[in-house]
Amino acid sequence: MTRSCGIHVHVDARAFDGLTLANLAKIVDQQEALILTALGVNETRRHNCSKPVSDDLIAQIERRRPRTRDQLNHIWYGYHNRQPQHDDRTRYHGVNLHNVWYRGTVEFRSFERTLHAGEVKAYIQPVLAVAAKALNGRAASSRKRSFDPQSARYDFRVFLLHLGPMDLRSAISDCGF
Repeated sequence: MTRSCGIHVHVDARAFDGLTLANLAKIVDQQEALILTALGVNETRRHNCSKPVSDDLIAQIERRRPRTRDQLNHIWYGYHNRQPQHDDRTRYHGVNLHNVWYRGTVEFRSFERTLHAGEVKAYIQPVLAVAAKALNGRAASSRKRSFDPQSARYDFRVFLLHLGPMDLRSAISDCGF
């Protein structure tokens, strides 16, 4: 395993439509600094293969309010991409929606490499909880949360509690908080 390796968590995208995918992008965008800090994602990964949610993407989602996957496809690519290719430049985001149209999954790419089962579990549980919140929520706020290092531990606990049932104690400790 090399330093450039990371873990990508995939969630089946069949249940998602344009609205719920937009919710997912907004939920992650709102808490992204907190999530990346809690996970200890290094700067190289943040800038190369798991870029943050684009402010322009969120602005386009707010302006157009996509209801269907096709409408969100147009927002994601800037045109209607009917045949996404593997090496599309848009895939290098922490939340990769390119995979919705390429593989049929939502891909989360921000995780550092590990062979520790507890850490892998700590990556998967919040991803599934965020996906469930996006699917079950009526609408997500696009207001980005300000990051305060002084209250980050508390803020992360509150974020996890709002996601719903999961082994909170294990998720927090396995993330390094």
